[in-house]
Amino acid sequence: MANLMGTAILDRDPESNKTVKQESATMQNTQKISPEQNNHIAVKPASNKTMPDVLKEKTTFNLSYSTLELLDDAWVRLRKKLKGEQRITKTLIVEKAIEIALADLESKSELSDLYTRLKS
Repeated sequence: MANLMGTAILDRDPESNKTVKQESATMQNTQKISPEQNNHIAVKPASNKTMPDVLKEKTTFNLSYSTLELLDDAWVRLRKKLKGEQRITKTLIVEKAIEIALADLESKSELSDLYTRLKS
């Protein structure tokens, strides 16, 4: 429930089936969510700007130092090559790499790079 100073919007992300809550900075109370609905909540601040096409949820993964070094090297190379065309972030690189690996798994199944590397 919100006071007159702020608003709350609760919605379900159709892809992840997660509850997404958007609230203003001046909001004093939040809307109650039952335990059944609370399977992860991503809180995005409300603003006058248009919401991005994709809502994101912060998450943590443990990566080896060698993988992090490769990610850093790729990030530097891609930033130099695509300077001015697009903002390159490590998040973007990881997200695209996961999308590519999962699409390959979907189309090639046991012949995909991901499957063969996990199996070996």
